[in-house]
Parts: sequence; structure tokens; C-alpha cells
Amino acid sequence: MKYMVVVAQEQVGGSVSPSMTSYDDRRDAESAYHTELAYGLASDKLVSDTVAILGTDGRVYAIERVECRGAADAATKE
Repeated sequence: MKYMVVVAQEQVGGSVSPSMTSYDDRRDAESAYHTELAYGLASDKLVSDTVAILGTDGRVYAIERVECRGAADAATKE
């Protein structure tokens, strides 16, 4: 079975950048999932970061949306 890590990053201007990476091992997918969430929380270029782990069996193993405070803080300083 394959696991897909699906990402949707919303930039300050409102555009959304989607991406998907496939993994054979669930642990690798979970590692990528947590790494992406950490990046989103620390980013000063994103407004939000939505990440999900989907399996080829049709199940959703995890989904999370984080608000990226760095971008909001940078926008208020301008």
C-alpha cells in the first residue's frame, strides 16, 4: 500500500500551492507530515498550511491545518 502526504500551503497574497508525495512506508509518510506541520508553524511566508496522510486503501490517516503566525506577524509590521 502507498501513503500520500498531501499539502496545501496558502501564501500571504491568497494563492494556494498544492503538492503530493507518495511513500511506501507509513512511518516515512508520518515523518514528512510532521516535518511539514513544523515548517508551517515556523514559516513567515505562509498564512496557513494544511497537511493530510491518505492511503491507497481510501482511508484518511491524519489531517491537520495550522495557522502560520509568522506571516500574520510580518503583515502587521508593514
